[in-house]
Amino acid sequence: MAGVSVTITVDVGDLPTVSIDEDVIADWIEGRLNDARNVFIQHMTEGGSGITYGDHVASAPGEYPQSWDGGLINSPMPEMHGTRSGSLTSDLIYAGYLTTGTTKMAPRQMFAEALDESISARPEEDALRAAVKIE
Repeated sequence: MAGVSVTITVDVGDLPTVSIDEDVIADWIEGRLNDARNVFIQHMTEGGSGITYGDHVASAPGEYPQSWDGGLINSPMPEMHGTRSGSLTSDLIYAGYLTTGTTKMAPRQMFAEALDESISARPEEDALRAAVKIE
């Protein structure tokens, strides 16, 4: 029985080249992180529907935390990691407890939810499309 062979050759010499403006992407990411920080702070200052402790109202499960001593409200720090990545972090230990919850407390809305809100409010896909050039 004779063998069979199939050969495919693709010439890619005339394909367009793609260039990406990393600064546009970095600016978009940094803008969304700053917006998320502002969304978080705004929600913290709106007042909650949770339990009252003296003159403080604690947040209810699933809400954003409420400002108690100002530590958490001043803690969100947007930080870029190169041009295509960034994060919104807090160095406060209890920020992690609020994010994930504990055995005695349900999670609260934190940075991820604030980032989702900020991206939904200002997606700016056109700005990201402008970062890509096909020549």
